[in-house]
Formats: sequence, structure tokens, C-alpha cells
Amino acid sequence: MSKSFITLHSQTPRFGFLIMSKLFTLDDVSKQSTDKGGLIVIDKIVYDITDYMSKHPGGDDILVEVLGQDASEGFHEVGHSAEAVESLKELKVGELDTTSAVPTKSQSRAGPVSVAHLLSAAGVVALSLGAVFLRHQVQNPFSPGSKE
Repeated sequence: MSKSFITLHSQTPRFGFLIMSKLFTLDDVSKQSTDKGGLIVIDKIVYDITDYMSKHPGGDDILVEVLGQDASEGFHEVGHSAEAVESLKELKVGELDTTSAVPTKSQSRAGPVSVAHLLSAAGVVALSLGAVFLRHQVQNPFSPGSKE
């Protein structure tokens, strides 16, 4: 069995009913990952998948693509089995520090602007300019550009 990519892969310390967990930022996750192995985030939980990569039923290529990143969206799109979800527990090394985390694409509200949103904004601008023009024409009926 190969050695885990990070040295903190020991059991999570337990104190009574409280479970202490290491916190990682997305930057930490990224820095502790290479194409040989490292960390991923799924649903704000950090996993060390180094030893698991060669065992992944879909091959390790897909895992290499998400190393060092939040892989939640892709993980759920594939539709993993209950056994796959359960096996993640063995790979958990910590949790995502959401107080300093940068939102993922799916969490970000500042994503790409839709065409409908742009058209709506353009419509508001056009109506406003039209109203200003008409008001000007009503107040100055004999100005250049108006019909007599």
C-alpha cells in the first residue's frame, strides 16, 4: 500500500462526543495535489484520494482532472452508488474551511450572465432613452429632427 500523499491521514482525534477535524482552504487542497495524487473536495469534505486513484472503477484519468479542486458537481452528476459514497468515509482527511473558501462555479452568483438577463437590461435602457426622447419632443415640438 502506498503512503498517503499528506501526512495528516491518521484517525480523526475524538474528544468525548466532539470530533475534531482538520480544516483546509481550497488553496490548501490545490497546493497539496499533483497529477500523482492528492486532495479533492466533495460536499465540503476533504478527501485524500492518492491510494484510491488506481482502484477507481472509472479509471484514474477522471480523478486526475479534479485533483486539488471541488469535485462535488461532477461526483453527483455521475450518480455514484451508495457503496461508493460509503467508501469515501475511509478517505476523509478534513473539512473545507468555508469561512475563507472561494465559491465553486455552481455556488457562485456572479457566474455567466444569461442572454435573457442582457436583453432585459437592454430593454430597460431602450425604454428609458425613448422616454427621454419623447419628453424632449413634447417640450420642444419645433426642434430639429421633429416633424411639423
